[in-house]
Amino acid sequence: MADFKSLPGFREFYPEDRAVLDHLFKVWRQACRRYGFREWESPVLEPLELFTEKSGEEIVRQLFNFEDKGGRQVSLRPEMTPSLARMVGARANGMAKPIRWFAIGENYRYEKPQKGRLRAFYQLNADLRLECC
Repeated sequence: MADFKSLPGFREFYPEDRAVLDHLFKVWRQACRRYGFREWESPVLEPLELFTEKSGEEIVRQLFNFEDKGGRQVSLRPEMTPSLARMVGARANGMAKPIRWFAIGENYRYEKPQKGRLRAFYQLNADLRLECC
């Protein structure tokens, strides 16, 4: 059998490591909820244009992006903010303000892995929106 290894810049979490990560996520969730934030989640795959609209075409080289089987240009999300803006914008008129949302998501960036900076990483986002869009 071939000796398969995980790809550069990606981590594996064995059960004991995953337990530590889950504990960290639990602490983050408790802190956010204590201050009135509600958890949200978005797809890990988004239209490429969502990210180029904010950051310009130069961001494309930093993304895991491809054409899907439906012919759409898509990307693994490199951050959560554009997804948040898309979701809030879709319901902006009917939402009570302020919006206090948080997310814990895995994000992906196609850049050279370095110490402390991997291609796949988890991030806590806590967003407070007083006005909308």
